[in-house]
Amino acid sequence: MNKKTIIILLVVLALLVIASLTQKESHRNAVTQKDNAALFATEFDAANISRIVITQGADSTGVVLDKLEQWVSRSRFGYTADENKIYQLLNMLNGLDGQFRSDKEQVLVDYGLGGSEAVTVSLFDSDFNEVVSLEIGKSPAGGTGHFIRSTTDNKVYLTNIDVLAKMGLVNGPELPNHAFFLDTRIFSTTREDVRAL
Repeated sequence: MNKKTIIILLVVLALLVIASLTQKESHRNAVTQKDNAALFATEFDAANISRIVITQGADSTGVVLDKLEQWVSRSRFGYTADENKIYQLLNMLNGLDGQFRSDKEQVLVDYGLGGSEAVTVSLFDSDFNEVVSLEIGKSPAGGTGHFIRSTTDNKVYLTNIDVLAKMGLVNGPELPNHAFFLDTRIFSTTREDVRAL
């Protein structure tokens, strides 16, 4: 190789190194979200939640659970609801976090969000003010968890928690069975109430 060819190769190599460094820096500046972020800006107190509404798409005939003296299913004629299942759902939603995926509205459908497929869980306080509203979409291909977002913005996160399983859904997003949250125990007592067997 002659001297001229070596100089040209060194100049091309230097330009490639500069382009690579510039690209890394611009990518670092373009990423505005942390890798893992809390889904909701504020945590909520599960004891202060008085209504849970679960719907799918535009379906307004979803599951409605109300806390009166005890939790009841409004969508099942006021039948007593299983408080363990309700508090497991609330505790799982409280402090839910995930990896940021996108904030572009045009790709929400790709995640199973923003359309008729998504399951929406809305939590209300005793004055029926909405505390949290969450959309749950598809699971990633070959992965666990779900794509989720707050209904107040387009930021999509991937959580590794199977959110839908806490609503009895194991086959992906669909409207939960109304009976899932019902208290189906025939007899219930505490150890202290039993005097003899």
